[in-house]
Amino acid sequence: MKPPPKRKRPPNGIKVHCAHDEMVDISALKPHPKNPNKHPIKQIDLLAKIIKHQGWRSPIVVSSRSNLIVAGHARLEAAKQLKLAVVPVNFQEFLSNEDEISHLIADNRIAELAEADNDLLAMLIREIGNVDPSLLGFTDLEVREILFQSTYDPRKKLSERFGLSPFTVFDSRTSWWKERKESWDAYGFESELGRDDNLQKFSEFLKSRTQNKGSSVFDPVLCELAYRWMCPKGGTVFDPFAGGSVRGIVASLLGLNYVGIDLRKGQCDENRKQAERIIKDTPVPIWHCGSSEDAVDIVGDFRADFVWSCPGYVDRERYSDDPRDTSNQKSWGEFQAIYRRIIKCAVDILREDRFCGFMIGEARKPTKMGEYWGLLPETILAFEEAGARFYNDAIYITSLATWSMTITKIFSGSRKLGKIHQNVLFFVKGDAKKATKEIGAVEFGDTPGQLGLKCD
Repeated sequence: MKPPPKRKRPPNGIKVHCAHDEMVDISALKPHPKNPNKHPIKQIDLLAKIIKHQGWRSPIVVSSRSNLIVAGHARLEAAKQLKLAVVPVNFQEFLSNEDEISHLIADNRIAELAEADNDLLAMLIREIGNVDPSLLGFTDLEVREILFQSTYDPRKKLSERFGLSPFTVFDSRTSWWKERKESWDAYGFESELGRDDNLQKFSEFLKSRTQNKGSSVFDPVLCELAYRWMCPKGGTVFDPFAGGSVRGIVASLLGLNYVGIDLRKGQCDENRKQAERIIKDTPVPIWHCGSSEDAVDIVGDFRADFVWSCPGYVDRERYSDDPRDTSNQKSWGEFQAIYRRIIKCAVDILREDRFCGFMIGEARKPTKMGEYWGLLPETILAFEEAGARFYNDAIYITSLATWSMTITKIFSGSRKLGKIHQNVLFFVKGDAKKATKEIGAVEFGDTPGQLGLKCD
């Protein structure tokens, strides 16, 4: 290749700031036919804009062996867009075809492996002030996100800052979840104690379906996430469907005050025994025996910073013979009436500008067709009528367990899907921004057991 006479700069007033061997006519440059990197028009437009604004700072690299471009294909296309006649070229020696191709591949790939320090990046963006984001290689939205996230120490991954990435899927099958659950299970929760025979059998059934043999029915990791994300530090938790011990003990071990209500005296007694065995120096959870329809009278002046519970799924299992039990109603209408009164009491006990959450699942009617009752929309409507607005929803995924062996027959005969998730619904009473401010920054470290607190 015979280069044209040297020029100080290309036409159109674009300065050349980089060291280079020659200014070469772009019509003489040959793209490498084996270039694996594709350059979309969006990239070319952005590069042309940067070159026009800042000048030419990186020469195009050409192999003196083959006269082919080995680095700078996108810069060549940007030059064409800017209608430049010549561009700065650096001629480099490559000993073999393999060396040329290796550089061709590595040139873009190595840049892709770089990781930005977003905290420093945000500081630099603030330092340079009002600059067109496209000149930095970002869109305006991307710059705003960088600046916003830097407030929360963006050098950490989402999972490091929040325990789990705050998306709408809670997957208990992941290794992180399983490991964290093991650290909680070391406390020896026994939520099935205090239940009558039919509920103990149901508890064992759930364990076999979720492969959580020897562990609690309610997942302590899900409980921990809800408390750390949605409850102010040192706050109070109210649980209108208390059931087993897990939600109360986890709350206490995280430094929260907990008050739960359950109809069954035996369940409350067993919960207290477990709490006495496990809890040493943290607030002791309180379980009241009674109906949550009377919750306002039962708890007195107590007011909650977070409502967190898991109600029974209509008549999926019968908890007691008590006529006030939601699982013991003769009709859907009777269930709705009691269910709505309980939710109304819970929302009344909740302080203004606070969140509440229910883990809930659908249940099928005991009919030939087995349609759903519609418990999820009923729950949302009940909270809305009680004065708490529907704010977030997520799904909690459990193990496939035995579904893999039975779903073929079930689905082939009825088109019923194997349900491997439950729903986690969050509501807000008052102003969500004020509620978030009360919670403060999420602090998600080790579990109390991992921190060295005693697990008997």
